[in-house]
Amino acid sequence: VQKIQNQPIVHYIDILKMYPNKSEGTIKQNLKYWVKKGWIRRIFKGTYQLSSTNIDEFVVASNLETNSYISLETALNCYGIIPDVPFSVTSVTTGKTHTINTLYGKLIYRKIKKDFYWGFKIITKDNSMYRIAEPEKALFDFFYLNKSDVTENFIREARFNFSKNFSWVKFKQYVRYLNNRKIELLIPLLKTYVY
Repeated sequence: VQKIQNQPIVHYIDILKMYPNKSEGTIKQNLKYWVKKGWIRRIFKGTYQLSSTNIDEFVVASNLETNSYISLETALNCYGIIPDVPFSVTSVTTGKTHTINTLYGKLIYRKIKKDFYWGFKIITKDNSMYRIAEPEKALFDFFYLNKSDVTENFIREARFNFSKNFSWVKFKQYVRYLNNRKIELLIPLLKTYVY
């Protein structure tokens, strides 16, 4: 257990590398024993953490799917752009759309084009890190993945609330990548929700 003390999350494959002289069967038995003793917790199949450490669910989401970042409803709520707190952590990924049920709750990953894998920042805290979309990119991702639903009524019902720091110039540049005139025409309506 001492070898994983400085890591917020450790994967089974990494544990195998830490103990090259132990058989896979021995390592599996040790992991079961450590979980039973309460020294480590199983977050998800093949993924563990020390029981004495607290990990942010965003760190878990970024760690379980390396080609992803927190976005969509979760990021929009973090920035105060939408008031509703999502029940799951929502991320975008260059991989397949899928859901993972973990010790920390449900993590939802939605597929985006590799060309759209940008516009996020890396946040480091307490010896760990996660990736989260910038506010403008979170809104872009939200419209990109819901473009068939985006109407004036959709925007009114979403109860958007933009701060004065939101960059409309940057968002307009991002929207051009969508090549979707309908969304471009809705930007003036979105701007009426600045407080």
